[in-house]
Amino acid sequence: MKNFIFVFDHLAFGIPAACVAEFVQAPVVLDTLIEADSALGDIFCSIPHFFRKAAVAAPHGIVLKSLPYPEAVIEALHRYAGGKFHRILLLTTPIEREIEVPDETILQLPTFLSLPGKLPFLTGVSFSDTGMTAYLDPVLLVSRIIRDAGGGP
Repeated sequence: MKNFIFVFDHLAFGIPAACVAEFVQAPVVLDTLIEADSALGDIFCSIPHFFRKAAVAAPHGIVLKSLPYPEAVIEALHRYAGGKFHRILLLTTPIEREIEVPDETILQLPTFLSLPGKLPFLTGVSFSDTGMTAYLDPVLLVSRIIRDAGGGP
């Protein structure tokens, strides 16, 4: 599976290429976890704020494709966007590389990490000569960001 890799706080994260519509320069600098541009219907989610590292610059925007979010998350996204939800941009550190990762090399996380309050937005990890990469599930990540921002389940 093809993934785009960004490094945040010395840890590499992969996001599936199949979930990415495009990359853009971050059009805003966020002071909070989530903000909306109600005129455009864009929702901006700050990866540094999510991991409680607000001082880290997030100059790149990962525009997510339309994904199968739970209904409660879709409702929260529409509320944030003033009723005109268009797209989600994950603001993050620069994309460093694109890699092809065979599914069999991604190790599943122990079940206890999927418990509430832990790391349910990670699908697994892999190891290489460059270190460990943790793989994100964009649907679960956005759902968790909405929940942490107080906007949904």
